[in-house]
Amino acid sequence: IFYANKDRKIISVNVAFSEIFGYTPKELLGVETSVLYASKDDFELTGKKTFNASSKIESILYEVDYKRKNGEVFAGETIGSVVKDDEGQTIGYLGIIRDLTEEKKRGQKVELLTKRLNLLATIVTGDGLDFNEKIKQAIALTTELLEFEIGIVSEISDGMYTVRHYYPESADLEKGMQFELRETYCSITLNADDIVAIDEMHTSDHSKHPCYEKFKLESYLGVQLEVGGEVIGTINFSSSIPRTEPISQADKDTVRLLAKWISSEYEAQEYQKQLEESRNKYRLISHNTADMICLHSPDGVYEFVSPSVEKILGYTPDELIGKTPYSFFHPDDLKRIQEESHEKALQGDAVQFIHYRIKRKDGDYIWFETATEPILDEKGEIKNLQTSSREITERKRLENLLKDTNRLAEVGGWEFHTKSGDIFWTDEVYRIHELPIGEEPDLEEAINFFAKEDQEIISEVFNRALKTGEGYDVELTLITAKGNHKWVRA
Repeated sequence: IFYANKDRKIISVNVAFSEIFGYTPKELLGVETSVLYASKDDFELTGKKTFNASSKIESILYEVDYKRKNGEVFAGETIGSVVKDDEGQTIGYLGIIRDLTEEKKRGQKVELLTKRLNLLATIVTGDGLDFNEKIKQAIALTTELLEFEIGIVSEISDGMYTVRHYYPESADLEKGMQFELRETYCSITLNADDIVAIDEMHTSDHSKHPCYEKFKLESYLGVQLEVGGEVIGTINFSSSIPRTEPISQADKDTVRLLAKWISSEYEAQEYQKQLEESRNKYRLISHNTADMICLHSPDGVYEFVSPSVEKILGYTPDELIGKTPYSFFHPDDLKRIQEESHEKALQGDAVQFIHYRIKRKDGDYIWFETATEPILDEKGEIKNLQTSSREITERKRLENLLKDTNRLAEVGGWEFHTKSGDIFWTDEVYRIHELPIGEEPDLEEAINFFAKEDQEIISEVFNRALKTGEGYDVELTLITAKGNHKWVRA
């Protein structure tokens, strides 16, 4: 607070006034208030409007730039009032001044934050813009926001620095222009663990860097771009003059954010490229194979069907896409397909083969052999099911014919799995042993079906076969489960 006479010379000030302007009360007494103004014009303007004997204004609120004793200019909010005597004559002026410096700074921070949020919105949305246009706009906004002269997105490979995007267009640069990496500040960025910020290159540890010696770029802010964990380039900003204001943490965070967005966009593009290549390969394979190749949603609905379906089942691909294969399976096979194939695939397990019947377009059922492979997304969740199917109707007919032939000839077959020790018998072997089908014995029990004098023989030739891989052909006496003696050839 200050009080001045009608000639606008200071009569008294309070302590806060002295602290704001930096003068002692003694230094201000008798001094014209013009010493407080940053501009002589502002002093004269307020004098004409308010602080004169003929003014009709009793008080006024205004904002003006003041000047401290040390020459620093600051914005101040002032309430000025005219002081009059009992006869209504002006005898002086009372002023209350509030320093707006901190408030202005807060306002600038809010404005800067608003700009950064607008930048973020531009980066995230970019409606109607393709990827390259989004990057160009984001670099332009960031370069201007951070008050740099040049902004660049680079690609780095084999010791070379390639310009991919830059701002402004008036810069002496071209897309695709190359420099040796060691001659750019990005060589510093690639060796850093975090963002690199340099306000004055000539006073930094990099004053002898080839880039500074060649281009005289004084200030620099750069960070790596990564795709799939590998550094592919940088985003960087530079100017030919030192920073008037040091690069702030907010500046660094803004560039980090921009780098993460660009990296994620590059990754998305790379993923789309790989996906398209995969689809093209898939189409090539599926269009040139006799097997029926299909892509299903997790619930089984056809999303893609290879052209071979028309030859196998009589349907066109479009007639199956969007439908569930369960409407084509034989009713007797539905439950088995669900349990042995579909449910296992949904658990993430590949299903080698399952045999079942499926209806052709003409209404006939044919036998199918299908392998199923789950396809996972980047989160490890099942995205699709891929199936490969072929017709095995003729094979099934021959298998049934062979079974009938073996039964008539009383010829059976068996398998022994060396790792598990399990034995598999065909139906005819059960009949020969006069056992119910399905009651598979272990190896010792199988050997015990032979007569005691022949058990040593079968054990010897069997063990030799396991060790050497040699076959055997012996005639032995077998005693069935019902006690009947049979001569068998093993």
